Amino acid sequence: MKKLLCFMMVAFMAFVITPMIAVAETVASAVVDSPTGLDLGIYFATLSGLVTAVILLTQFFKTAIETHGIKTNYLSWIIALVLSIAGYFLQLGMFYGMPWYWIPIYALSAGLIANGIAGKQVVEAILSLFNSKNL
Repeated sequence: MKKLLCFMMVAFMAFVITPMIAVAETVASAVVDSPTGLDLGIYFATLSGLVTAVILLTQFFKTAIETHGIKTNYLSWIIALVLSIAGYFLQLGMFYGMPWYWIPIYALSAGLIANGIAGKQVVEAILSLFNSKNL
């Protein structure tokens, strides 16, 4: 019985695991050899990207450091404002060529969506009243 079990394990390794390892190595080499890096502009291209960056950074800071009693909602508002300021000064995505007063408007919008207070459609409808470009 032990010989049969050993044979089955070797057969499983030969016919199932080995091709999976070969595929994984091919994918890993393609990822390592690709010249693309982290493109921060994708997070600033649209309001949805900004909200995604706010949520990701809020969760990172919430788990990585002690927030000293700062609620997660306040932390996401701060991160939304900092990202909007950085996007404006670096002229990334939707902040390219916009006047400075769109910084708090987009920060407020991203904070509303990230905290679940308003939906994306509601915020986009309000922003369209101000004739915002690049929602």
